[in-house]
Amino acid sequence: MVYISSRAAIGDNTVIGSHAVIEGRTTIGKDNQIFSHAVIGSIPQDLKYRGEDVELIIGNSNKIREFTLINPGTEVVWSYQNREQQPLNGICPYRS
Repeated sequence: MVYISSRAAIGDNTVIGSHAVIEGRTTIGKDNQIFSHAVIGSIPQDLKYRGEDVELIIGNSNKIREFTLINPGTEVVWSYQNREQQPLNGICPYRS
């Protein structure tokens, strides 16, 4: 199962893995690979966020790995569109 917001736009040949979530006003370019359990475009975690309309733009040919979280920024449009062919992952090692 995959959830894609009605406000999202997904480019040609972009592959989305199971249990991925694409929320909000999110544009994802072509030829991307989004792995399972990634969450893209959910509301910002920034404490300055006050419910304003935000947008996330991701360019072409990126690999967004498992469990990666990508939120838009606050107050202005945050764009990853000039970054193409980038590996993105959300794995952070646990340190005690």
